[in-house]
Amino acid sequence: MAKKNSKGVANNATDEVNKKSSLKIGRRQKFIVGILFIFFSLALLLSFISYFITGYADQSSVSQLTNRALSTENWLGKIGAFLADFFLYQGFGVTSFLFVRVLFLIGAYLVLDMSLLKLKKNFFWDGFLIIIGSILLGFLWDYVPQLGGVIGYEMNLFIQDYIGKTGTLLVLLFGILIFLVFKINVSPDTFTSIFEKSTKSFKEDLTAETSANPIIDANHSEDQNSTEDELPIVPLPNEEDDFLLTEDEEEISNIELKTYPNSFEINKEALKPTISNSSE
Repeated sequence: MAKKNSKGVANNATDEVNKKSSLKIGRRQKFIVGILFIFFSLALLLSFISYFITGYADQSSVSQLTNRALSTENWLGKIGAFLADFFLYQGFGVTSFLFVRVLFLIGAYLVLDMSLLKLKKNFFWDGFLIIIGSILLGFLWDYVPQLGGVIGYEMNLFIQDYIGKTGTLLVLLFGILIFLVFKINVSPDTFTSIFEKSTKSFKEDLTAETSANPIIDANHSEDQNSTEDELPIVPLPNEEDDFLLTEDEEEISNIELKTYPNSFEINKEALKPTISNSSE
């Protein structure tokens, strides 16, 4: 009886191993499923891009998928219009493009026969960014409408009902800081360096302004000195010089010009009348 029991246990163990091995996906199945995920991600990308070009024209045809008479302008037809409306308008808005990234990574890892456990962090941070981004765009609905989607807009209103707009903004900023520090690996020293650079630049501007004023005054004084040097120097007259000048003027006034007779000149004495007594 003991031998029979041991054989029964061994048979059950082999059956369980065969079941587990049958449930495992082979290399070919992984490759096909990976290609399917990649193609689906590309289809989502094309439908999302086409939604921003022809999305408003397909609003009426989204709810009537079975009506073959209606035509859509989406690049992927009615299915593309439905997917774009579901993810972008009814869903998380522009951050839904991250779903394309997630699906593409899953397909690439399956095609390359890599473990999907390595994508845990990517799945977490992509989901975190999808939620935070949609709420942030919902918060900015008045400025950029329809980018946050219905889910982002409703989540924004739900949070504002409890902590208000300022509290919602602070929560969003805190979420962005978490993403920058833990995902992008922005060290806290970078934030402190930003404040240090701002203070240093402010001090440098102050020193530059204070040092610029005396330089301008010195340059102004140098220009004045240069203009004074360029002017002609006129010596002031002394009393002795004035005396000499007056004596010279007196001597020049006493000088008489002597004229000598010329052969061409007429003798005025010869023109006198020769008759001494005039006739009566």
